[in-house]
Amino acid sequence: MSWVELVSCDGHRLDAFVSGDLTNCQASIVIVQEIFGVNQHIQKVCEEYSAKGYFCIAPAIFDRLEKKVDLNYDKEGADKGKDLKSRIPLIGALRDISAACSFASKAQKVGILGFCYGGSLSWVSAASMGLVLEWNPIQAAVGYYGSQIFEHNKRIFGVNVGKEEDKKTDKEEREEEAEKNLQCPVMLHFGGKDSTTPQKEIDLLKKKHSKEEMEIHVYPNAGHGFNCDMRDNFDQESAALAKDRTLEFLSKHLAE
Repeated sequence: MSWVELVSCDGHRLDAFVSGDLTNCQASIVIVQEIFGVNQHIQKVCEEYSAKGYFCIAPAIFDRLEKKVDLNYDKEGADKGKDLKSRIPLIGALRDISAACSFASKAQKVGILGFCYGGSLSWVSAASMGLVLEWNPIQAAVGYYGSQIFEHNKRIFGVNVGKEEDKKTDKEEREEEAEKNLQCPVMLHFGGKDSTTPQKEIDLLKKKHSKEEMEIHVYPNAGHGFNCDMRDNFDQESAALAKDRTLEFLSKHLAE
């Protein structure tokens, strides 16, 4: 367990927490932070998955604005995290994730696992990193309670869900077609009591993607942040089931 420095393709330098042995692992996982930074919880996730034989790396995406962000799970921490998130360009976050992928790709295969803000970024990486950065080594993606998936979908692909669209340009058609065919298998976890991820949006995702492309699980008794034992919404039963499913999914696509 330690920290390393990464360099993004735009020259930005950022820190990343690492856990596991890159020279002796079954695969690598890029762990993407919540709005609370690469804090104790994210570091714990890295340690838990490295104990299962993976090399884990968590890029500090907020380093583009402020170093060593480690926020508490309270209103003050949430407000600051939301402010930082709002000022990070999507392309900057993708570049930093790509830098972590480059470091981690010394292992044979690379997956991505994100929570909240990071859950949305994991989905975006699976859907479009190859389009945006012309390089995508990610071979499996898992996202927990990513509330910005549809917002990112509109920003990247110009898709107005539920509205009649104007005639698309060739570029828009290519991008939308790429989105329909995700660049790697995806698993998403949502809480049934999470007001930030309405069931109607989850249903739209299910309609847009086949079960072969995207596996979606909804936990009826869980709210937002149910995986984190440092949050009031922690749901041990749902977290354990989601982790078992995630490990099985990653093993299928990364470890074989």
